[in-house]
Amino acid sequence: MSYHPWKGDFSYSRNTSLEKATSDWILWTDADDIITEDNCEKVREVKDGYDLNCCFSFIIKNSLDGILGTVFNQIRMFPRDQRIRFRNKVHEQVLPSLQEVGYKTHFTDIMVLHTGYSDPEVVKRKQTRNMQILKGQMVKAVEMLDQAMEIRLGRKPELSERVGI
Repeated sequence: MSYHPWKGDFSYSRNTSLEKATSDWILWTDADDIITEDNCEKVREVKDGYDLNCCFSFIIKNSLDGILGTVFNQIRMFPRDQRIRFRNKVHEQVLPSLQEVGYKTHFTDIMVLHTGYSDPEVVKRKQTRNMQILKGQMVKAVEMLDQAMEIRLGRKPELSERVGI
């Protein structure tokens, strides 16, 4: 385990942890995830039963006030590989990176209970935090789009030359 300051970017945090990893397989979890002992045994079986050329999707069950909420599949285990990186500051994903490298996805029956939505006050704080991060991303995206349009319209010839347009 390692520590680094929060930068408002979940992918940055996950990618920082990938750089520190030393084992062959990466199994990523959230602090509010629960993996039962029988599911831990399934993880060991999967890890020992495959070569390092694939990734594994687990079944994620969101718990809302003790009631089962959304259920979905998510890549949670993959080989340690410098080319693999998480993307998106919020609701980070590793699948696009794994697909680009060519890893095959295996769907498993391994279940993870995600309890991060159990407390309404915590949910409210998370939503506020996520909205702030997403708004920041939108502002940057609009700025980049504006600059690209300026270049294409020829209003910024110095930038056009730099990017080869």
